[in-house]
Amino acid sequence: MDRQGTILIIDDDLDFAEAVRVILEQEGYGVFAADDGVKGIQMAREHKPDLVVLDLLMSPVDGITVCETLKTDPELSSTPVLVLTAVQEKMHLGPYSPELSSRLQADDYLDKPIDPNTLVTHIRGLVNRRERSQ
Repeated sequence: MDRQGTILIIDDDLDFAEAVRVILEQEGYGVFAADDGVKGIQMAREHKPDLVVLDLLMSPVDGITVCETLKTDPELSSTPVLVLTAVQEKMHLGPYSPELSSRLQADDYLDKPIDPNTLVTHIRGLVNRRERSQ
């Protein structure tokens, strides 16, 4: 199978990240992962992925900050970011509010848990849209 592109998963839930990696590799994507926001930003700058799948609920740097950092980096600003998070369960905590998805500069937003087919459909659409715009 031809490789479809590279995807960076930034999620501190290692089991979830591994499950997503397996799904995406079966679809022909090259996948690498970071288990926190700091590593994720470093890996994005180093590898220049075609797409970032990003959790919001992480520390020490949360996904909101990671998304803002990626979208303001001139070399990464056009990289699509798919927020994939369970933030709906944590709406009462800190900066997480119902308006969060509209404030984020993310290109797409999905809640965990996610159906694998839905995830792949969204990722394929974002990667294809990026390829068409280059």
